[in-house]
Amino acid sequence: MKKNQIWFRLIFKRLMKNPVFLLTLLLTPVMVLGLRFSAGAGTSMLQVAVYVPKGDSDRIEQQLSHQLIKSSQKAVTFYIAESEKNLRLDVTEGRAACGYILPEDLEGSLKEFTSSWKPALKVVRQKDELRTKIIDELVFSSIYDSMSYDILVEFIHKKTGKNISPEQKKDFEKYQKSQIFIEYQYADGSSNHILQKNQNPMVLPLRGVTAVLLLLSGMTGVLFWHHDKNNKLFDRLSKIERYAVGLLYLTVPVLPAGICGLTTIFLTGIPSAPHSELLTMVFYLLDIIVFCSFLRVLFPRKEWILAAIPVFAAGSLIVSPVFTDLSLLFPSLKYARLFTPVSWYLKGVHSTSGRLLMLVPVFVLPILEILLRRVYLWFHVNEDIL
Repeated sequence: MKKNQIWFRLIFKRLMKNPVFLLTLLLTPVMVLGLRFSAGAGTSMLQVAVYVPKGDSDRIEQQLSHQLIKSSQKAVTFYIAESEKNLRLDVTEGRAACGYILPEDLEGSLKEFTSSWKPALKVVRQKDELRTKIIDELVFSSIYDSMSYDILVEFIHKKTGKNISPEQKKDFEKYQKSQIFIEYQYADGSSNHILQKNQNPMVLPLRGVTAVLLLLSGMTGVLFWHHDKNNKLFDRLSKIERYAVGLLYLTVPVLPAGICGLTTIFLTGIPSAPHSELLTMVFYLLDIIVFCSFLRVLFPRKEWILAAIPVFAAGSLIVSPVFTDLSLLFPSLKYARLFTPVSWYLKGVHSTSGRLLMLVPVFVLPILEILLRRVYLWFHVNEDIL
């Protein structure tokens, strides 16, 4: 035990004196702080134009336009276009992601739509894509929010011939959403505040980026282990001692990286429940340790692991849903995610079942590592490289 403590201190001091490791360790927290306190706090990712003909302020289309402007946040900002021509020009030249042209009588147009199927409002966009479809949901939910009570009153009167009762009005108010009709939640029941006003969308991919950097910290430990092994530093250790020291080489860089990673997640403002974040991070660090220990045997030479690092880093960013979910275009990528710890982590963040699945590699990979060692020895691979 005393020997392991000595090894732990020596490895830790060595890592803390390595400027590249320290830079990698502090990279994501510094990025988050820079994004959160950047001067562009008032800008947004998507600008959306709205045109409404001039009219009385108490009309529904006028109220809707003001409601959309008021609902603007960092992800989406609505603004009033001076004319229909200006709106189309803004969309064409890329100043607006899309635009919405409201009719002079929105209420009448919506009522007429059920019989004539004549569009109640026009949507202008360069191309049909996911981000503009999300904006559609925001606009349509605002329309629903403005007119839902009147629609309910008319529906009840048509069906029963009576006016809405106090109990029915109370139920309506209970289930009506205050901001948008569609509400998002994580699988564990915690709220998803991606569209809240103080949320900077630029920080959203940082969870996946942080997970990749944590994986790289474990692979850094593998490099240090190979370097010292090549210098005959473990020659006097028994097999059991060598294995224990090997785990320390992986654990020591992963622990401070995990602390920085967890700090980064909370700095972004996108965490789920704190206990879920902490538990998932613990499981992920265990996954990294056993995964990198397996890689240490799978790639028994320093040159091999050096070549593998960029492959795993880039592959994790591509295969895992860090920036976008490419499995929607290439369904076969779902199978590739089974071999990337980053995907295990992203799946387990907001799901109890996902967190339980993160424990599977902790038990399976050590067994595979033992079997792989036996295969190497079976083919008379030099035991020194293991």
